[in-house]
Amino acid sequence: SIFLKQGTSFQKVKFEDILYLESENVYVVIYTATGKFMVRNTLQNFLEMINHPSIFRIHRSFAVNVTHLTAINTDDVVVAGRNVPIAKTYKDDLFRVVKLG
Repeated sequence: SIFLKQGTSFQKVKFEDILYLESENVYVVIYTATGKFMVRNTLQNFLEMINHPSIFRIHRSFAVNVTHLTAINTDDVVVAGRNVPIAKTYKDDLFRVVKLG
């Protein structure tokens, strides 16, 4: 788990509860089932810091928790009802991680 700042306090977030991450300029937005958190960091640095095998980068601006994927299409994946794009450079690695052809 990781502690993320929410207002004036820090809230414990389990890695399993993270649905997906989105890079927004100099921030990473962490989406969970109960809400979202913003961290001032790059997506690459944040992924290296948490180093969790289920959280996988699929686009220059997105990473997903592969345990929460509900569908995989040719151009995107579905996580918690949201379509998240897959970049061609990450597609083969994602398919290998989730054991697709």
